[in-house]
Amino acid sequence: MKIFALPILLFLLISEVLGQDKLDIYYLSIGAANYEHDTKKFKEKGFVPYDNLPEAILSANIIANVFTEHSAAKGRIVLSTDTRLVTKKRLFAEIDSVKAMIKKDRPKNPFFILYYCGHGISENLAWNQYLIPGDYTYIAGTKKFDDINKHLIWLGDLADTLKKLPYMIMVDCCRKEEADNEFPEKRMRYFFSDQNVETFKTIVGALRYINEFHQSSPIIFSIVPGQSAPTVDIPDKQKVAAWKLDTSLQIGPLCRRMLLAMNAIDNGRTISISSFVRMITDSLFDSGSPTAVSFYESEEDKLKSSILLRK
Repeated sequence: MKIFALPILLFLLISEVLGQDKLDIYYLSIGAANYEHDTKKFKEKGFVPYDNLPEAILSANIIANVFTEHSAAKGRIVLSTDTRLVTKKRLFAEIDSVKAMIKKDRPKNPFFILYYCGHGISENLAWNQYLIPGDYTYIAGTKKFDDINKHLIWLGDLADTLKKLPYMIMVDCCRKEEADNEFPEKRMRYFFSDQNVETFKTIVGALRYINEFHQSSPIIFSIVPGQSAPTVDIPDKQKVAAWKLDTSLQIGPLCRRMLLAMNAIDNGRTISISSFVRMITDSLFDSGSPTAVSFYESEEDKLKSSILLRK
């Protein structure tokens, strides 16, 4: 069941003005649904394979349909299979392919949207966020950061790869850590002075701020740090069925909120990037999914004049 905060929605939609600049949207929609289950390929004894997520395939297809239909967007859908997993190498190669598409087209106002639905983990100290490749078969919770950064997909690397383009990243995955890595304040106070402990806490706070991505290119998380992102019900099964997609499955929280945002413009209005991010991260926008999180710092004039979705 969806619950709209009507005053908020009316303000967001009515505030959009005619004559906005139309973005040339390019998307990469990733459904990482399959993970290595062949024990002969496990790289570490004791590894427990990640569950397959058919919901990720559906979510990625929905997102691609939304942008194609409501933004006249061009792009690619990347879907895993049992024999073709979404690996780290494949993901970055697919990003490069969309960037090459943009370079070839030379659009006036390019805007890259990367959507990912699949497994993800974070470390709960500095809130580094990672996407899990389909062929990852190590025990992440026992690894040092260097090992994790080598084999997992760090969100910061995705942001760096796209930094020469205006972009938005939508991360539809868990942010639950696999090890207890909270700040060990009690233990540190036993060994260090109060001043040193406070210094360490300040450093950790600065790292968390960085890893929240306070920037003008929005990165949207489906859940707050330290929590698992559940799959949720489809809010508009009729629309999804019209795209000839399976309505028997659930979808990612951000995918659900995207569908609701699409329905909110069905009166023929348009919605800009800034309004979209405010809408999709509003706690009152939808009671059927966790509240999405974004820490972007809006370039108000630019983002208000850039159309993301239109009827």
